[in-house]
Amino acid sequence: MAAAPASTLWAVAWRRFKRNKLSLAGLAITVWLVVTAILAPYIAPYDPNKMHWGKEYMPPCPEFPLGTDEMGRDVLSRVIWGARTSLYVGFASVLLIAAIGVTVGAISGYFGGWIDEVLMRITDIVLTIPTIMLLILIASIFQVRSLNVIILAIGAVSWPTIARITRSQFLLIKELPYIDAARVAGLSHPRIIFRHILPNALPPIIVAATFDMASAILMEASLSFLGLGDPRVVSWGQMLSVGHTVMLHAWWVGTFPGLAIFVTVLGFNLLGDGLREALDVAMR
Repeated sequence: MAAAPASTLWAVAWRRFKRNKLSLAGLAITVWLVVTAILAPYIAPYDPNKMHWGKEYMPPCPEFPLGTDEMGRDVLSRVIWGARTSLYVGFASVLLIAAIGVTVGAISGYFGGWIDEVLMRITDIVLTIPTIMLLILIASIFQVRSLNVIILAIGAVSWPTIARITRSQFLLIKELPYIDAARVAGLSHPRIIFRHILPNALPPIIVAATFDMASAILMEASLSFLGLGDPRVVSWGQMLSVGHTVMLHAWWVGTFPGLAIFVTVLGFNLLGDGLREALDVAMR
């Protein structure tokens, strides 16, 4: 694994990835969502917060393809803008999760000894805490309803998985002959870690990060559904919170944001499955 050139590994992985139709579907969904989020100001029919007086709870029609909500706001426009919120939280959370998890896992796996023992016991403690309960506690303590607080909360509870994966990769790779040769050559610890070990440990970390994207989006939607989200932004979770109370006479208010969450999570999970299969094969 370690001796294979990075370009060869990724080329083999891409060829393997292309053969899996579900993986390509996940990639297509992910790209479509990213493009939708970026172009939201241009493709949304209306301002997501614009109220159309006298048109509250209108069912899907040519004027409002996905209907309107309790304030006469266009559901389609709000779903499109909600993609921007969800993906922002997802990407930012994963960056924070990876920063913490890779740092903890790399230090733990490379140095070992009492450092490894202390860091892994902290990781175990975080893993034993129910995620959603800790998220609610953190969001309640801050008493600030903002996306940045949600991102910090998600990052604070979701890093142990990547930390464990990184540690296991470092434990494996640091025993390989070319790492021993680097030590004999007098290379510094940071150079060995960042130049020789981390690049070869990235594939499983990338796969885990893809699944964490889906989890982060679900967590943000859950917090918003419970009223702990940012009230200043459009969120699929907020739309669900309102929509589930009027399902009997305005089913479209909650159905379409729910479908958006489902499709988004499905897309990232399919992408993650495809990456895991492709990279596992390429690394053998």
